[in-house]
Amino acid sequence: MLDNITVGIVIVLAVAACGLGIWLDRAKSDKSDNNTDAQSKN
Repeated sequence: MLDNITVGIVIVLAVAACGLGIWLDRAKSDKSDNNTDAQSKN
């Protein structure tokens, strides 16, 4: 029972880590897009 719970927690953490990484990548790309937009406006 404990093994199943541990495995579940590890999977959840792994998925959360992947989601966070993707979110950070999108945030970086959004910042770069905003910077290019600001430069084009100037």
